[in-house]
Amino acid sequence: MPLSEILAKELDENPGDPQFVDAAEDLRRSGELKESLFICLRGIAKSPDNARGRLALARIFFDAWMT
Repeated sequence: MPLSEILAKELDENPGDPQFVDAAEDLRRSGELKESLFICLRGIAKSPDNARGRLALARIFFDAWMT
């Protein structure tokens, strides 16, 4: 099972866990932008001050704009 699936399962229980950034980035790199966006937005909603999460969100939007 890929890391993103394991983290996504864990994040269902605690969406504000800082690991949401790793899961979102992993999904973004693999081209799964919708799932990456969903995880990132949920994480930021629970941890709005997480700068890494906001940077990941910007990368997701950039990748979506470039496709």
